[in-house]
Amino acid sequence: DEAVYAPPPGGGAFPVFFYKRAQILVSDLWAAYGRRRSGPYGLHDAHRLTMFADYRVPQLLRQRGVLRYSAALASAVDAKRELPAGGAEEVEIRAT
Repeated sequence: DEAVYAPPPGGGAFPVFFYKRAQILVSDLWAAYGRRRSGPYGLHDAHRLTMFADYRVPQLLRQRGVLRYSAALASAVDAKRELPAGGAEEVEIRAT
């Protein structure tokens, strides 16, 4: 999976991990075995899995007023500027 580095308010940086592959593996296995909820290959609590947080989720949450970006990030997103992969802006969107 991937780690991006988030700068804390006091400076420096620490890793923030996004475990996408683990999430995708569980989802793929559940789908491959017929979305069973019981039995040896069942996943009775699939509803507890987190959703896939692609770019559309934060986009929708921002439109609904659930997410609020910093002024600098909002300006960059509204101008459709590409954000550096693993940068602070990406972390602000994906880890909020």
